Amino acid sequence: MNPKVELTKHRRPFPFEDRIILEENKEEVSAGGIFIPQDVKEDMKQRGQQELKIDIGTVLAVGKGPFTDAGVQVPMPFKPGDTVAYARHKVIKYKLDGETYLIATLISIIARLSEDAYSEPE
Repeated sequence: MNPKVELTKHRRPFPFEDRIILEENKEEVSAGGIFIPQDVKEDMKQRGQQELKIDIGTVLAVGKGPFTDAGVQVPMPFKPGDTVAYARHKVIKYKLDGETYLIATLISIIARLSEDAYSEPE
C-alpha cells in the first residue's frame, strides 16, 4: 500500500483568519431562494454588474477572524453548524480526498439564516 495515500485519506481543510469552510446545501437552494427585485437587477445591468447568484450552505469550520489595521483580531460571527446565504461567484469550490468544500471569506457571506426572532445586535 502506498503510504502517501494512507496519510491523505482523512484530511479536512482548516481555515485561517477570515476564511470559512462551507458545505453546499443543495436541497435548500433548489427548494427556495432569495428574491432580487427587478429594479435592482436592471440597475445592476446598467452598471455592468453581474447578477448576484445566492446559494445556501452549512458552515463546517471558521478561521479565528480578520485583523484590524491596529492588529486586533475580530472574532468571526459564525460557528460550525450555522446555515448561511453566500454569493456564489465569491467562493472557491475545492475538492479534497473525494469531498467538495467551499472556501469563502467573511465578505462573501450575505446573512446567517435562522428561525429565531430578530433581536438587537450584541
